[in-house]
Order: sequence, then structure tokens, then C-alpha cells
Amino acid sequence: MGTYYEVKWVQPPDRPLAEADVQQATEALLAEINAAFSTWDQQSVISRFNAHASTEPFAIDAAHQARFIEVTRLALDHAERTGGAFDPTIQPLIEARGFGKAERDEPASAAELAAARERVDWRRLRIDQQGRLVKARADVALTYSALVPGWAADQIADLLAARGATGCMVDVGGEVVCRGKRPDGRQWTIGIARPTPPGVPERVHTTVPLDGALATSGSYRTFHFEGDQVVHHIFDPRTGENATHPWISVSVLADRCGLADGLATALMVVGPDGARPIYDGLRDRGVRILFLGLPDPTGNVPERRFGW
Repeated sequence: MGTYYEVKWVQPPDRPLAEADVQQATEALLAEINAAFSTWDQQSVISRFNAHASTEPFAIDAAHQARFIEVTRLALDHAERTGGAFDPTIQPLIEARGFGKAERDEPASAAELAAARERVDWRRLRIDQQGRLVKARADVALTYSALVPGWAADQIADLLAARGATGCMVDVGGEVVCRGKRPDGRQWTIGIARPTPPGVPERVHTTVPLDGALATSGSYRTFHFEGDQVVHHIFDPRTGENATHPWISVSVLADRCGLADGLATALMVVGPDGARPIYDGLRDRGVRILFLGLPDPTGNVPERRFGW
């Protein structure tokens, strides 16, 4: 996934977990997740699916099928729930706008962008009764990078629980799962960064006591210039362009990090004005939302909160 991970756990009283065993199991799990979902590995399941230029069903090998179908269902649920603001078929647009694995010397032409945008539509992907993936258009291409880090954090936390850990903190690229209590009996506490302009050191904006999942998406770290225009890596799949609202970070609390991670991306697309129906539909999952803007000249950070 091109990022870091951090794992902390609380030892079970009767059967302590050896650090080397936990690390080996965690890295084996992450290697399996990469083998399924990495768009940088040409032999991964997702890369082979993207290269499958056909509307014939694509069979997933048994070692990865359950995992791949679970994430695909989660991605399609995100897409439906957000009206397409989250779209797993956005990979052609990501590549065309210069945020994929192929470097671009100059911005894509209007014709290239239009062609990429035409390939994006989550409704062209389905799972058949045999658990195979089917494209309605042969050049559909997937990316799950907007939810797999959070989903991976869930899987690691589940692994620790299955081995008897009584609490844990798992961080995969900034998407965090906390369960139970710390060894001292206190709540795990996670910081949310204050958005800053390039070159300005970040500091903590607020902290959250966490027994669940926290994911954050922002537009102010990953960007480049297309001529005089700043373009960041979060695009509205429905338009092919960056959102025009002024909010540059959103954090989402939920019961599972795969849910929080995908929602954070979609909410960066729709902004606070489009967040209400998404929030209302997920209150039973513990969803809470915090939008942040750039600090004003006095240092105050604008906020919009939903249930926070």
C-alpha cells in the first residue's frame, strides 16, 4: 500500500503474545492484502482484473476470493450510499490526472480526460452467483486504495483479538482502529492533525478517545500543478474534477475502519452540504464527521461537525 503500519496490543493475562509472532502474522496478512489489491503489482488480483479487457466473468483464485468479494461488496455499498461520490472504477481518471503509477510529463488533454471519465461508473461492475466479477464494459478498471488501508486495519485488529489480545491500537497509513483499553486501563487517544499549508509543520488540532475506528482524508498533502492550477488527488468520479468547496480535511468515526475510510473519501467529494444524508443513514454504525478548513489569519480552524 506504499505506507507504514503500527501495531500495539494489550497482552492477555494467561497467554502473552510474542512480538515476533505478531509481527510475522501481521506482515503475512498485509502481504496477502497487497497481493489482492495493489494496483502497483501487475500480478495482483486487481491488476489482473483491470487487464481483463472483456465482459466475460473474471474468476478470482480461491486464496483471495473471499477477501476480494468482501471488499468489492463494501466498495459497491459505499458507491450506492454516496450516490457515486465514492466509485471504485475511478482508476482510469486517477491515471489520467497523473496520480497513478505512470508518470506524466504534461497534463492530459481534454480528450484524454473525457475518455477516462467515460470509463468511470460503479454500476458497470457486479458480482455473479459464482462469486466472479463481471464488467459491463471491457475497459472498466478498479482501485480500492480509498478503503483498503482502513479495511486492513480492521483485519489486523481482528487477528489480534483472535489471538487473545484484550486491547489494541492499529494504524495503517493514518487509518486507525482502537479496541478495549490501554495497559494502564485508560482509553486509547488519537490525535487529528490541523491542516496546514505546504512547508508549515503540522500539529494536533484535537484528540479523540477511541474505541472503534477513525479515518481521515485530506486534499492538502498530495497534489501537483497543471499549469497554474493546483490539482489534488481526490476527484469527484461524477465530474472528473476536484470538488470546489473550501474544506480540506474530513475525519470519520465509525465502528469499522473500512467503513470510515471509504466514507472519508466520499465526504471530501461532497463536502458538508452533501454530508447530511450520508450521516443520517449511518448513525447506527457510530458514524461521526468532522470537516476542517485551513486556519484563518488568527489561527482559527473552521469546523463543520455531524454528531461529533
